[in-house]
Amino acid sequence: MNTANESLRNGIALTGPGGSIRVGQRYRTPVWTDAWMRGERYATVTKVGRKLVHFTGDHGLKLRFTLATAAEMELVA
Repeated sequence: MNTANESLRNGIALTGPGGSIRVGQRYRTPVWTDAWMRGERYATVTKVGRKLVHFTGDHGLKLRFTLATAAEMELVA
């Protein structure tokens, strides 16, 4: 259960060097995504699953990224 691409039951995803992903954290949307082109520059984590991390953008757009992609995203303070 403590591998890099699995999540714990309390909503904390174990990731690689990027640290852990928690519900409520804000991230910068990757530039190469369609959401970024639509104006969603920042997104907040709403759910952490076993394979996907669910986000809600500042303008209400729902986003989903794999744990590997989410681990590479930039955390906003």
